[in-house]
Amino acid sequence: EMPSLKFILLLCALAACVCLSHALHFTFCPQGIDTFTVAEGDTLEVWFLEAPLFEAIFGRLLGKEDLLHNAIGIKDLTTGESWTIEYDAEHEIFNATFPYVVDHGNGTRDLMWLNGGGVCITHDINQTFWIHNNTIMATINGTVFNRMMNWINKDNASWPYYETFYMWDHFRGTKYIAPSTCAEFAWRFLNELIVQGSSSTPTSTRDTIS
Repeated sequence: EMPSLKFILLLCALAACVCLSHALHFTFCPQGIDTFTVAEGDTLEVWFLEAPLFEAIFGRLLGKEDLLHNAIGIKDLTTGESWTIEYDAEHEIFNATFPYVVDHGNGTRDLMWLNGGGVCITHDINQTFWIHNNTIMATINGTVFNRMMNWINKDNASWPYYETFYMWDHFRGTKYIAPSTCAEFAWRFLNELIVQGSSSTPTSTRDTIS
């Protein structure tokens, strides 16, 4: 079976990013804030956010093929505040996807794989970045939101490594490694909302990464 156009584009984008990675300066979550609570009586909207993958490098190009970066957006209708909650690679997705050899110059080499991943919470929702089919998924109260903040701390500790791909012995056979990306985090978040009593019904086309 021939690889899909989306998969080929993804591999090309990752390869280009690897070539550019030494020129890029990435700081994980520079404006991030800790988990927090809101008043239990607040009313909040939960949004599924989408942006073109590697938008800083390729603009909206990959978004045209539905290759996307995902996050959760929260809008507090009571206070007017909003936040973005996203999972990302701590040292750029290219370094998380591909290990590389470090030559120490003394005859020794090490294999380095900077594949740490984590949740980043920031104030506001950047409307010029999250531009691709954003969808409201649920309306919740402050009590449920505060429970989700506790869940984020547990989820963040459970998924400390960014993993770009599934690994199977054959397609849909025995799964050795599950992915841990922005998309996987977003769907875990939405599924946990259901556990907490939300009527959100997550669905996914799975054309997501990063």
